[in-house]
Order: sequence, then structure tokens, then C-alpha cells
Amino acid sequence: MTSSGLPNEYDAVLGGQALPPLDTPVLGGLDRAKFLRHRLLEIYRSGMRSFTAQDLSGIDLSGASLYHVNLARSDLSRSKLVATNLRGASLTETKFCNADLGSANLTDAVLFGADLQNANLRYACLFGADLRLANLLGADLRGADLFGADLSHTLNLAVRQVEATQNWQQAKYDADFRKKLRLPPELRFSK
Repeated sequence: MTSSGLPNEYDAVLGGQALPPLDTPVLGGLDRAKFLRHRLLEIYRSGMRSFTAQDLSGIDLSGASLYHVNLARSDLSRSKLVATNLRGASLTETKFCNADLGSANLTDAVLFGADLQNANLRYACLFGADLRLANLLGADLRGADLFGADLSHTLNLAVRQVEATQNWQQAKYDADFRKKLRLPPELRFSK
């Protein structure tokens, strides 16, 4: 190394500042989670909004703003998305097993066919979210706001889960589940 801090001709140096592509294999654990967060947010800020079919398991995106992001068919198992803004996000068939989505903003998010087994959705905002065919086995929905959410034909949804939420009477359900909730039949208007 020279006195100016620049490397000599034969000094070993690290590569440039550019990170490898998002799908490059990296170490596991905390280093992997930090790398994925940094890389995903860097790409998102550059204007790219689509990260379909990515392995992002264990990532911590708590508090991030990912408005209209496309994470369809991605694996976000065991991820931390506490208070994350996922408004209008495309999360079709995304895996959220054991993920923490507490207080997340999922307004108008498309969670069609998502796997939310054992996910924490406490106090999440699900205004107008599409949860059709989502697997909610063991999901914690306490305090979540379901106003206008579509829960038609969800899988493994229990009455006790729904009754622990806010505005559950204003959500959409299939006819059989409406009966279980003791709600009147949905009004249908013809043209």
C-alpha cells in the first residue's frame, strides 16, 4: 500500500462496490438476511418492483416501504415484515410460513393462494386485501383490520380467528363461512 492509501500494482484488493445479483448464493444466517435486505432495497429504490420467485426466507424488511412490489411465488418464510408497507403488493402464492407481519400495511395487497401458516398478522391492515385460497392455518389475526378483505374460500380459517379481528363483519366470505359467522347472506344486485 502506498502512503496515499492506494494499492500497489501487486496488492490484493476487494472488488468494486457493486453487489452481486439477488439470486447469487450467499452465506446463511444474519449475514444472509442483511445482504438480502440491502440488495432488495437497493434494487427497489432504483425503480425495479418485481422480485418474483425469489428465496428471501429469513429476510428482515421491518419498517421498509415496498409499495406495489411484486413478490409473487417468493419464499418469505420466517421473515420479519413488522410495520412494513406492502400496500398494493402482488403476493400471489408467496410463502409466509412463520413470518412476522405484525402491524404491516397490506391494504389492497393480492395474497391469492399465499401460504400464511403460523404467520403473525396481529394488527395488520388488510383493507381490501385479496386472501382468496390463502392458507391461514395457525395464523394469528388478533387485532387485524379486515374491512373489505376478500376471505372467500380461504383454507384453514377458523371462526375464532376471524372474531379476534376488527371490522370482520365488513369482509367478504363464501356463503358457507358466512353461515358459520352467523352473518346474513351477501346481497347480490342484478342489472
